[in-house]
Amino acid sequence: MKRRLLRDDCGHCDLIIRRAVPDDAPHVAMVERSAAQPFSKIPSIWWLMQQSASTVEWASYLAKSDAALVAQNHSDGVVAFLGASVIDRYLHIDELSVKHGMQRRGIGRQLVDQCLERARSFGMVAITPTTYHDVPWNAPWYLRRGFCIVGEERMPGFLRDQLDSDHEQGLSPPVRAAMWQRISSNQARSVSEKCREQ
Repeated sequence: MKRRLLRDDCGHCDLIIRRAVPDDAPHVAMVERSAAQPFSKIPSIWWLMQQSASTVEWASYLAKSDAALVAQNHSDGVVAFLGASVIDRYLHIDELSVKHGMQRRGIGRQLVDQCLERARSFGMVAITPTTYHDVPWNAPWYLRRGFCIVGEERMPGFLRDQLDSDHEQGLSPPVRAAMWQRISSNQARSVSEKCREQ
């Protein structure tokens, strides 16, 4: 699966989105380390800079995942990555990372849009990230793209387990948020209407 994405700021380097494969592991590891740089300015979670997975770990993950995506261009190679897993009837975003120098160009948005398209084609009921509640490029970014914070009473068990695991690592519930965007054929409703229903 390949898909033309956009032109980056160099004006001629077309980006494409495609399914990630195990050979992408070194590039995905590099993107993850690069994307984590802005977290170094947030004292409460600066340690994320030192939590990157190894190339071997990424190769193992990519060998098992049918839903992981990368974005690449001709001059830079892989510049962004979206890791995703099918859990029951949910497509869960394990990680969304964009190389530091390529951020704020719409690449993350295009990856999530492609993830939504794939979720619809798979017959999923929602896509679900867990993310940082107050980091501007985390939960607020997802909210602007139609996601909603999942209330405790409607939270699927795997999301609750993920938040519990985060809590064990020192990240209390106010720091982390479980979110989703339900898959619906009716795209005309406003985000606020959808969130009230969800």
